[in-house]
Amino acid sequence: MKLTTFVLSLAAAASFLIAVPAFAETPPATTTTTPATTTPTAQPVPDAAALRDDLLVVAFANLNQIAGSSFQGFFPAWSSKYPGLKGNGYAIVSTPGNVSIWWNRLDPKGAATDKNPEAIAFAVADSQGRCAGGVLFGNPKIDKTAKVTVTGTCTAQSVVDQFMQTLNAPTTAPATATEAPKPPATGNAIATNDRAPLGSIAIVVLACGLAATFAMRRRARI
Repeated sequence: MKLTTFVLSLAAAASFLIAVPAFAETPPATTTTTPATTTPTAQPVPDAAALRDDLLVVAFANLNQIAGSSFQGFFPAWSSKYPGLKGNGYAIVSTPGNVSIWWNRLDPKGAATDKNPEAIAFAVADSQGRCAGGVLFGNPKIDKTAKVTVTGTCTAQSVVDQFMQTLNAPTTAPATATEAPKPPATGNAIATNDRAPLGSIAIVVLACGLAATFAMRRRARI
């Protein structure tokens, strides 16, 4: 009986010893913490026209960025100065912090000309609901800027439409110079505008002389 009990105790101890390494080899659960990514918050836009003006200045000073392989009309220099500023498509309505952008010829189907230049047009909106448009353009390369007052939807497409009308408007012909009216005649003088040709005056004088001579001869005969 005692031998049986001893054998059972050894068996139990052996099973425990075998099980212990299994617990020791199991690695503890690990937790990995992923660093949070911060998205720049778009700055408020109190004045669309002021932002438009500054974006034109910044872009014109960084025209070399157009040659970048990833350039899509949005200048990296813009986001450097205004962290959080984003660019959207030309048909998307601009909201504060989101710029609607067009980059193409004004008429993509037409040939590049001075009236159809390459253009980067954009629209910006402010928190007051106002909208302002800007254009960088030129042919054969972009070298000019223009400001556009947007009257339609606040999109780059609206900026392009309005800028095309301005660029293609017919040139107004210079006003034709007209002669100022002459002063009215005074006394027996002849007004400047009423002067007869010299030939007509000579004929009238000659006719009067002949008439007077004829009258004198007639009286002499009588």
